[in-house]
Amino acid sequence: PLGWGPHWDLKRYPDPAGMVKELKSLDMHFMISVWSKFDEKTNFYQEMSSKGWLLGGSNVYDAWNPSARELFYNFSKAAHFSIGVDALWLDATEPEDLPNMNTHTYAGTGNYLMNSYSLMT
Repeated sequence: PLGWGPHWDLKRYPDPAGMVKELKSLDMHFMISVWSKFDEKTNFYQEMSSKGWLLGGSNVYDAWNPSARELFYNFSKAAHFSIGVDALWLDATEPEDLPNMNTHTYAGTGNYLMNSYSLMT
């Protein structure tokens, strides 16, 4: 399995663009759930990690960092919006396991900014 990241598992979804197109032909809209964390095996994790844009050694990106947010959006744009996905449901925007707690973020201490993560993602 590919692990967490804003990408498609082509073994399970061999033609995501075709699937979205077919659903739209039935007058349906398509929303996909994505998380703001990345599996270490993914290129998304490796790029975020290499730039120091992960929170406190976790696999969750620093949503207060405008460059990290732009990269996350670009991942989602390439994988989802470019094929017609209508919306993202950003799950685990607490973020899960609180990697922002007792750590420094782009905008200050994670404790001070605790409840603003979901607004930034």
